[in-house]
Amino acid sequence: MNQYPEEPWDEEVDLLVLGTGAAGLSAALTAAAQGSAVLVLEKTEYLGGTTAYSAGTCWVPNNSFQREDGIFDDHERAVRYLDAVVGNKAPRESRVAYLEAAPKMLDGLRALGVEFRRSPQVVDYHSELPETGKTGRALEPEPFDGRLLSRADFRRVRPPVPEFALMGGTLMLRRAEVAALLKLYTGSLAERGKAVALAAKLGMRWGWTD
Repeated sequence: MNQYPEEPWDEEVDLLVLGTGAAGLSAALTAAAQGSAVLVLEKTEYLGGTTAYSAGTCWVPNNSFQREDGIFDDHERAVRYLDAVVGNKAPRESRVAYLEAAPKMLDGLRALGVEFRRSPQVVDYHSELPETGKTGRALEPEPFDGRLLSRADFRRVRPPVPEFALMGGTLMLRRAEVAALLKLYTGSLAERGKAVALAAKLGMRWGWTD
């Protein structure tokens, strides 16, 4: 017996997306760009999922951003890296399929206007392994000016980890900015001067609101 009452549909779409993390929003954007009617549902009060919390970073070996900077990754080395890290905890075919499809996914998003930045300072998590690759596999999204959103919409975006945010989570930092600001305590006199200048720049940008 059906325990749920029968209710008529009030909306029909081509694609129903559950969750607003990177996977869900990428699927929604791609489908909408191809002319499909899309509805995205989120169960929490925030948008962005774990992706927003982790600063939107993605890990994609052999990506076009690497190649544009003269870094040519090795697909087979990336396969061996995941073999060593994941082992038999997941099907090998799944991670091989990911390594083949992920660079194409980035190119597709880029064609839709979603840009990323290579993070040359970020190495593979298990850099002690001989299969680890060259830097540049970690990519950060291009910064987005939150002032383009209304205050209400901005508050709906899930805040990042505290280490990547200032001003109560309303000003997010890139990895390079975090590293530069830490020089205020540990760097040389010149590095401390640059850290102060960066802090002032970020503060002025945050304070410049409509």
